[in-house]
Amino acid sequence: MNLIPTKRQWRRWSLPSRISYISFVLTILGLGLTIVYHYWTKATDTTLDQPQLSVGFTAKPYLRYSASPGAGIELSYEMCIRNSGRNAAKNLQYIKATQTLQLGSDISVTVDSLSSIRAPSRLVSGDHFCQILQMRNSTMASEQIKKFIELYNSGDAAILLELEMRYFDAFTGKEYFFEERNKVRKDRVDIF
Repeated sequence: MNLIPTKRQWRRWSLPSRISYISFVLTILGLGLTIVYHYWTKATDTTLDQPQLSVGFTAKPYLRYSASPGAGIELSYEMCIRNSGRNAAKNLQYIKATQTLQLGSDISVTVDSLSSIRAPSRLVSGDHFCQILQMRNSTMASEQIKKFIELYNSGDAAILLELEMRYFDAFTGKEYFFEERNKVRKDRVDIF
């Protein structure tokens, strides 16, 4: 007995037999597609379980400064790392963390901040970790500070923050990387 009828057998079958055969074939195809869809969506759901890290910044002014004669100028902003995935992230490490001060169209100073900032050892689902990043220049003259404040007030002062982070899924042990570039200004943060 063959599962696929010959032309001669097909012509001999009555209409109800033909309809029954077509229904049987469609049922088998539908069952196969259901099984494939079930396993395909299950494989897709595993990416939702992994840790999903993102960077955010606190309320305005995003970039803040404090200046005093003789002490120069200090810039600061608060960065928060949030885990929106289902699994916890562990062993977070900054591979790269550089800040570049931009004044107008000039790039003035680049600082490698890797040694000064620390990542949390574990970040559970829905949790966030915030830290204040700073950039200081204690050798600025009062005229330079005045010029900086003018650029800051006009929105032409910014810090370009480049981050690269490595972390592991606390449950599966898989390694992930996260990379982001942000330009932090007084009134907004641009993401590149």
